[in-house]
Amino acid sequence: MSMKTASIILTSDEILCDKKCDCVSQYLIQELNTLQYTVSKLIIINNTESAIINELDSLIKNSDVVIAVSEKCGAFYRSIGQMISQQLHHSAELVKIFKRRGESFDIDDVLLPTQAKVIDGNAYPVVHFQRVFVLREKHIQQSFSNILKNHLVEYRKPAEFQKTITISQNGNAASDLNELKRVLNNNRVKVDFTKNDQYFIFRVSSSEISDIVEFEERVNEIFEAYRVRMCDDSDVWERVYSTDEKHVKNAIENIDRCLEQYGLDNIFLSFNGGKDCTVLLHLVLTVIKKKYPNYTNPLYCLYVQSDKPFPEQDEFIAQAETFYNLKITTIRSGIKDALQQTLKKFPNYKACFMGTRRTDPYSSDLNIFQMTDSNWPQIMRVSPLLDWHYSDIWDYLLYYKVPYCKLYDMGFTSLGNTVNTMRNPSLICFDKAEVKDVHLPAYKLLRENTERDGRNAS
Repeated sequence: MSMKTASIILTSDEILCDKKCDCVSQYLIQELNTLQYTVSKLIIINNTESAIINELDSLIKNSDVVIAVSEKCGAFYRSIGQMISQQLHHSAELVKIFKRRGESFDIDDVLLPTQAKVIDGNAYPVVHFQRVFVLREKHIQQSFSNILKNHLVEYRKPAEFQKTITISQNGNAASDLNELKRVLNNNRVKVDFTKNDQYFIFRVSSSEISDIVEFEERVNEIFEAYRVRMCDDSDVWERVYSTDEKHVKNAIENIDRCLEQYGLDNIFLSFNGGKDCTVLLHLVLTVIKKKYPNYTNPLYCLYVQSDKPFPEQDEFIAQAETFYNLKITTIRSGIKDALQQTLKKFPNYKACFMGTRRTDPYSSDLNIFQMTDSNWPQIMRVSPLLDWHYSDIWDYLLYYKVPYCKLYDMGFTSLGNTVNTMRNPSLICFDKAEVKDVHLPAYKLLRENTERDGRNAS
């Protein structure tokens, strides 16, 4: 989950003709090395779309991060648009930023692919799509140091999952603690231990969520008779909640609206371990932790299991249940029947969070808040990610180091079951080192309209 390699692509006829020194590449290489990125490739080409597309396609496949620099960035925007089969749109956001900064611009400077995002700050803005960051050469140092650097630092950080575990000091807790210490000798978690008059306190961390879950399960087993509280007090929840990214802020606002309207005890979340509902789960928990810090009940989730689920998918769901303190009910049936069973058992439920996006089948005309159809069990469907793109999902998972199902690293991009789902053929890439075709991870997929190309394999 940590980004480690970077490539640089610079368009400049003057450098190619030896009319000026290449100070840009020197600066970027030095800065990237300082951030502990390995610069795997540097390319200087002319500012034509055909040349950019040819090089950019290879760089995206082989590097974690791509820094694209030009004095006129329009060719990069058009090239990315062609690569992802997406028309360009007039960015009112960029126009507003340029006018605020007193920057001159022409139409090519503000025509962006729909999925492209703008990072604003105390410098010339940076446009990015799926970890391809486009910077204007004239403002390279300001844009990098004041805007892009912080993003690259977050992407570069290794994943670290953590929990604080408090155990009441009553009964035979002290002797049971010795048993736990013996277990720790063979565990892969880092543990800081303190105590006070009332509690034993463990702060545990690991780069693997499975290690934390294993430790939690062992604690619950040993201290079954005691009051045990586990919480994730990392700073990720605050960082998500205070973000300036519009699509994330909109999702948080709609989650907040749902919780205020229906109440925490009257909602549940549809969760099958897929990438979209994993992001949604993280966002819902963010709002709960920030707005309802004293709420300790498990979040109820419904897992509608297919006939032949992926073992890796079920493994991740089980890990998420422990790590996030969820109450997951698994029902193997159709969605309609599973919803009927759920509402019969919990008639107080009024709303269901769903990770639906507009590119999902039959979802293009949905509203974020929409009741089920009249011939279905009646409940409000709440889809905070409805207007997110495929690239937004992966930007969120990678930037905030959110654990996800390992199938996505194997080349699966949309999860059904073992019968109707295969690795996405759009991710096949020839590996020169292995001298064979391999599948890239899901976050490398460029074209959103090919997301489901691995579905209905049977």
